[in-house]
Amino acid sequence: MSIEDGKADGTELHKVSVKIPPFWIDKLGIWFYQVEVQFKISGITAEETKFNYLISQWDPKILENVWDIIRCDNQTKYTDSNTRLFNLFKENENARIFNV
Repeated sequence: MSIEDGKADGTELHKVSVKIPPFWIDKLGIWFYQVEVQFKISGITAEETKFNYLISQWDPKILENVWDIIRCDNQTKYTDSNTRLFNLFKENENARIFNV
């Protein structure tokens, strides 16, 4: 397949834009839902692409919590980081409720 001037075999290639909303730690389920909608609109289904979009948006504190996932060769980094963050912030929310 040859690509010249943004065309591959007579078909134009279009770059898709994804708008990841600001990270919403207090409503992680809603935030991930919005992210999934953006991926669906853009036709993004690859786990690695989804993960790359997320890590480009997260601040260093969030990245610290998934650093081991970032560094591994796993093919499910998006799913793994999603699970990790849900578990981590669910624990934080439970601790906050009990400390009130």
